[in-house]
Amino acid sequence: MADTMFLETDFKERAATDIEIRFWPALLLSLITFGIYSYWVIWRLVSRRDRHFRRIARLAEDAGVYLRDRGADERVEVEAVLTRLKLVERSTRLYAYERGATLWTLLVFLAGIALWVLWYVLMEDFRKHEEDEETIVSAVSHGLGLLGQEVNLTYERQIPARSFWQFMILTLITFGIYGIYWLYCMIEDGNRHFRAQAEWEAQLAAAIAAAVPTAASTGPAAATPGPTGPAAPTAASTGPAAPTPGPTDAPTDAPTDAPTDAPAEGETIG
Repeated sequence: MADTMFLETDFKERAATDIEIRFWPALLLSLITFGIYSYWVIWRLVSRRDRHFRRIARLAEDAGVYLRDRGADERVEVEAVLTRLKLVERSTRLYAYERGATLWTLLVFLAGIALWVLWYVLMEDFRKHEEDEETIVSAVSHGLGLLGQEVNLTYERQIPARSFWQFMILTLITFGIYGIYWLYCMIEDGNRHFRAQAEWEAQLAAAIAAAVPTAASTGPAAATPGPTGPAAPTAASTGPAAPTPGPTDAPTDAPTDAPTDAPAEGETIG
């Protein structure tokens, strides 16, 4: 039977990798601390990007192993799906390497222009990532369908197509005011992506849980004690029971009362 342990581990790690950031508290704390808190926000943006991308690369690989094992158990050909998953898994790993949250935070601190470069990198990374994730969901859904599970895993891209140059020009024209909205987009785009991620992962987890009895039933049926046909005739149903020797078979019309005037033992008559 296909092992679900690795996929379940990927699901559990979501709480530690898909971190949502609240925009308004982040903005207010950055203003109160004269921008010091903003460096923590930058560190968190890069850190959650690195963790999430690595986890999804592992999830794509583990989903392929699960589908391969189930296909072998149930003798269903899923090779085309496995090839598709392998390709998208490799594509995900190409940009899933760690960007380095600490390094980028330090670069932004030393040279403000590094923030522009970082915003461009994050925008492009998430755009590419959503394309690959859409392919992963489609391939897994197709694989489950081949295995007899009509599961429609749904995923919609959450990050709209944005122009880096448009955002940069508007930020310069407005003397940085538009940059606040840019920061909002960088935070909330990731938050929406993680919420959509949680939805389709929950659908996949439910599909896997529902498939466990099906996969188990493909093996030899367990022996059921007792006959499987009509109940065997019992002794009571074959006819009248044979008389059992013993005191209960004595004639019912025999006198049951002994004479009351019989002399007791040791009593003299006369």
